[in-house]
Amino acid sequence: MSQRLHHIDVAKGISIILVVANHSAFRAVAPEFFVATSSLRLPLFFFLSGIFFSIKWPPGEFTLRKADALLKPYFLTLFVLWLLDIVFLNPAEFGLSGIFYASGMTISLMPIWFLPHLFLVHVTSYFVVRMLPSLTLRVETVVVLAFVIFLLGAGVILMLDITALQVRNKEDARVGLPFSADVLLMSLSFFLAGVYLKRQVINLTPISVLAWLFVLIYLVVNVLGSPYLDFNGRIIKQSWLVFLCAGMGIYIVLSISYWLVRFDAVRQFLVEVGQAGLIILVFHSFFVGSLYRFLLPQLKEQPLLHGVSVVVIFVLGVLGPLWIRELIVRLSWLQALYLPLPFTRFSSQKKSP
Repeated sequence: MSQRLHHIDVAKGISIILVVANHSAFRAVAPEFFVATSSLRLPLFFFLSGIFFSIKWPPGEFTLRKADALLKPYFLTLFVLWLLDIVFLNPAEFGLSGIFYASGMTISLMPIWFLPHLFLVHVTSYFVVRMLPSLTLRVETVVVLAFVIFLLGAGVILMLDITALQVRNKEDARVGLPFSADVLLMSLSFFLAGVYLKRQVINLTPISVLAWLFVLIYLVVNVLGSPYLDFNGRIIKQSWLVFLCAGMGIYIVLSISYWLVRFDAVRQFLVEVGQAGLIILVFHSFFVGSLYRFLLPQLKEQPLLHGVSVVVIFVLGVLGPLWIRELIVRLSWLQALYLPLPFTRFSSQKKSP
């Protein structure tokens, strides 16, 4: 891997850790922090995903590759959980229709809602970028275009309030459209920004003064303005401030990553987390969710032990999926189920006369 791309993978590792932390008991311990970073977590993830985006394959193969990488682990994981509910006679909260609808509010493992949505983002971006393959824009122009797309997406969310249904014991839970298509414009705004700012991000040399200024403004905006973004919950407050914080937050994280690259152990760990991002996002809930709920009755009356457990379970939420990934890599049948299949043979056969 190019040395220049290390800071991007480090940033991706940071984004994965922020998502895991948000789904852990840390959210109850420090709610202000997670409200403040709500404008950053998924915008950062989509932006960094856009940097690695490529349209070098024909449409059919591209779609097949993305379905293999994103939809395969989504359906496999949820089908297994659905079958386990049947085998152990657990009352299933959601059935097959919810799995195929693929909204966070219609599946049993809510955090993996992003997999079918990311598939939709990739396919949509493929056709956008094919229409505008050599588009060269100034940073300011990309930011303005992303801002407009994001505001349009926020408007869609406000208009589609008809999707509110009573699920998960929440009367106002917003199911949204299949594959979370109703938040597509908001996702695309950051994803396409990553696509068209790839060269600038790869060659980034952060300006320390600007990074610290953004940190200060980010803190002030969140204290005084309280912007909030929840893709899965279809909640957005003060759209323009959310976008401002997302942009500043992305620059801050890239600056931190650029600095962290100097420390070999930290860099290697975060790069590994970034490269194992999909596996971590699929399996972390079994640690920070299921394991925590299992232990909670024994921890309620022991504050110190509870605090230690919150930290340990969060660490397991990151390390556990890394160990699972090692197991997947070692077993060929698990590789076929959870990792992208090699398409080189398919491509060569298609190109041969």
